[in-house]
Amino acid sequence: MAPPAGKTSAVVTRTVAVEGAELYTERRGSGPPLVLIPGGLGDAGSFADAAASFAEHFTVLSFDRRGNSRSRLTVPPEAIEVAQESSDALAVLDAHGFTSALMVGSSASAVFLLDLVARYPEAVELAVIHEPPLLSMLGGERQAWFDALRRVAADEGGWPAFVRFVVGLNAEPEPRVVRGRAGRAILAWLARTAIGVLRMFAGHAGRNALVARMMGNAEYFAAYEMQSIVRYQPDLDKLSVVRDKLVVAHGQTSRGYFYARAGLRLAERVGCRVLELPGGHDGYMRLPEQWAATLTPTLAPSMSAARVFGYNPR
Repeated sequence: MAPPAGKTSAVVTRTVAVEGAELYTERRGSGPPLVLIPGGLGDAGSFADAAASFAEHFTVLSFDRRGNSRSRLTVPPEAIEVAQESSDALAVLDAHGFTSALMVGSSASAVFLLDLVARYPEAVELAVIHEPPLLSMLGGERQAWFDALRRVAADEGGWPAFVRFVVGLNAEPEPRVVRGRAGRAILAWLARTAIGVLRMFAGHAGRNALVARMMGNAEYFAAYEMQSIVRYQPDLDKLSVVRDKLVVAHGQTSRGYFYARAGLRLAERVGCRVLELPGGHDGYMRLPEQWAATLTPTLAPSMSAARVFGYNPR
């Protein structure tokens, strides 16, 4: 069950060095390890409220993904590799003294988690795959739109591509304002200006600081992450072998959107369980206690009383 309202868990932060980046990590709670991998805009704070609830039962690890927020790159930015992102999650796990864990990925990070469990199944006790935006699961649906976003990013930059992505993702038809270069430029300028103002008053903690950090990652997401994520081809044969370690989740209010339908199609193909969670695509942010309370019973049976997997706290 979720902790009482207002209850918090102490957060211990540390930096983990990996190839090409230094990852900011957070640790809270005690018990078997649970890794929460942030999705698009890649900030550990997106899971902070849910993590506080999970910390009643687990040692909860999260981190800012490479190139996002407090995890700085040590090399010039380039298009991400899904395999590198999944390897980063393993590096965080190892740095905190664990060999395997329960893991949760949502949206972009659900894609990274699919890669991780296919390549390193021994490191994953259970993988919760929440609404992975996999175009490969839906035939040609949305392919042309993401091709257009790629061209916008190449020709106009990450910010115009991001505003078209945000405004048009779930809109049908796509609003005219983001179909033209001038409209995208205006919206991009407004977004950058708003972030600048927010940073002036947000401080370093709290909801406003989180929003400022995440929106500060928007250009990087559109320019270097988005296309690698949606075009990833999961290894269905390997995932079918480890289907008992997979749970595909979708939101109560987002089942009809393409990313939820992609996950449901994946579940059909590999034969794994499906779970409905409160809220929509960002239910872990909008309804964190309910989200954690619904998911915890699915995670708990994966804990062994006789063998607390890889549990070697440092």
